[in-house]
Amino acid sequence: MSKYLEVYWANTHNLKNINVKIPKNKMVIITGLSGSWKSSLAFNTIYNVWQQKYLESLSSYARMFIWWMKEEAKVDEIVWLSPTISIDQKTTNRNPRSTVWTITEILDYYKLLYLNIWKRKCIKCNNLIKKDSLSTVIDDLIKQDIWIKFIIKALFYKNKTEVNIEKIKKEILDLGFIRFSIWNNIYTVNDEIILDKEKRYNIYIIIDRLIIWDYIKKDNSDNKRLKDSLELAFKIGNWQIQIEILSKKSKQKNYSNVFICSDCWHIPEELTISSFSFNSHAWACPVCHWLWEKMVFLEENIVKENLTIEEWAILPPWFWWSYFFNLIKEVKKKHKLRINIPYKDLSKRERNLLMNWTWNIIYRVKFLSEKWTSNIYNSKFEWVINTLSRRFFTSGKEKTHYDKYVTNIDCPDCGGMRLKKESLSIYLNKLNIWELSKISVVKSKDFFNKIQLSNNQKK
Repeated sequence: MSKYLEVYWANTHNLKNINVKIPKNKMVIITGLSGSWKSSLAFNTIYNVWQQKYLESLSSYARMFIWWMKEEAKVDEIVWLSPTISIDQKTTNRNPRSTVWTITEILDYYKLLYLNIWKRKCIKCNNLIKKDSLSTVIDDLIKQDIWIKFIIKALFYKNKTEVNIEKIKKEILDLGFIRFSIWNNIYTVNDEIILDKEKRYNIYIIIDRLIIWDYIKKDNSDNKRLKDSLELAFKIGNWQIQIEILSKKSKQKNYSNVFICSDCWHIPEELTISSFSFNSHAWACPVCHWLWEKMVFLEENIVKENLTIEEWAILPPWFWWSYFFNLIKEVKKKHKLRINIPYKDLSKRERNLLMNWTWNIIYRVKFLSEKWTSNIYNSKFEWVINTLSRRFFTSGKEKTHYDKYVTNIDCPDCGGMRLKKESLSIYLNKLNIWELSKISVVKSKDFFNKIQLSNNQKK
């Protein structure tokens, strides 16, 4: 390989048939007056040609999302051109939602990668979510003992309550079947069944009962029966079926030919290119709103522990109001709250009662108004943390009174990853898109070298 990057007959913008050799593996600085073709050579020619080459390697679908690609450079040839990156010569604002990988547009490539090559976990039970085909089910059955019997079931009702068993029997009979199962117990439409109306039941229709040897190990026409039964089960079961292996230890496995969790039946949201953008309202973390931090009020910052409640141990200004003290006295009577001892000596129950409880209890509070008239009000006690949060996030001018009591913590929902859980449940080699963005360049290279793609993914 040559030690030089060679550019021949470049005519982009104000370049006039320029030929130049640039040494590789060295720091090269292009200098000159304004308008003396520096950017035209570096950005609009060399970088542009590499981007065009990269674009040609992508599928037509991927090219739809490369919206920022510029016009082609006017140059006859560039020899020994290696992969290039560009950091534009522009000033950036101090936007907390901007990062290095958004400014340099590396994130756009990561989005494409995670949109097309991924493994997905259920956000509720952490089970791997995949789309099963007939061949997937058959391959799993082949792994079993050849003399094992198995049952193909189609999901008919899921978590059904107030079951009208006679109505369900009629529906099953109308579909042309006579057997069904409720929590792995098999019945016929002629059986007398008593169910608790308050409990939830999963009801499956028995589609077929087969032996692995007869329908998989032999190469005969009976294989068609297995495929037809599986297709019918998927259709009746709204694309969800169950295979029960009849052995000494009977076991069941759920399958679905749509993206749905086979354990808890959670249906994940459909992925788009915006699913990995924390600047998208639909996919950003709903708690911190892209900022990875959450503003909260912590007990240690709003309380002076050496003081009692009566001595204004709670520091923010609203709690100095006499109405609050009258309300606290009523809370004291109801919940045995000690307000005349130092805050540090209060029990855990008492502290939690003051800070976090949100009972809908009405207290009758006596209050002396500005006109020196005594009134009784029916009032709820909103508790300290709730009150501060509401006043800070909804009030206007009053907000400045509470600024010094606010603390920024890592978002408890996304863990500082900015995206909602559905986006963070997408993995590539055990890393989600945020975790991949945090590793070094050297580790990133090693990560991509270890990616193994299937034939479909390579396409």
